[in-house]
Amino acid sequence: LFTEIVNDFSAQQWTREQAQRQLMQIKQRRDGMAKTTHTPEKTEKFDVGMQRTLAQQYVQQNEVKKAVEIYEKLAEVMPEDLESRAQLANLYSRQNKHDRAVDTWKALLGEDPENTKYQDGLVDAYQAADKTPEALELAQQYIEADTENSVHYARLAKLYAAEDRVDDAIEAYQKAVERNPADGRAH
Repeated sequence: LFTEIVNDFSAQQWTREQAQRQLMQIKQRRDGMAKTTHTPEKTEKFDVGMQRTLAQQYVQQNEVKKAVEIYEKLAEVMPEDLESRAQLANLYSRQNKHDRAVDTWKALLGEDPENTKYQDGLVDAYQAADKTPEALELAQQYIEADTENSVHYARLAKLYAAEDRVDDAIEAYQKAVERNPADGRAH
């Protein structure tokens, strides 16, 4: 069921009612087939897919609290779903729950330490929590761990710019461009 929804590109533009109607139609088709064969795995995937779709709809409708509730449940039921957990961390930041965002990003980095999206999320969460020194220190650590990655320098430059450290920001952006002239983050 989840595959059917994901493969339907129009699903990204559905309203909540449209998504619920579509899910009911698919469920009815599946129920007709389920009378002959029952697969609990598909039911579980259906629930997760439906919850993910509903959470995305809530985010689009700016109903952050409802989306957070769904993503928290998804994180509990499927902790291996790192993308839903990343969405949850972003939503915590939007709710000014920066400590929870920081904890969630740290947990994600525990699962995938090289993921620059998660690294950005953690640095941004520190910065949003008015913990810029921690954000700067973390950005420096990422550079020390991988001195050739332009993403790390662009991240540091962004932090410097936010702190009105213009000369430091320019230097970091220059290093980002040196390492990867095609990186749009550094231009």
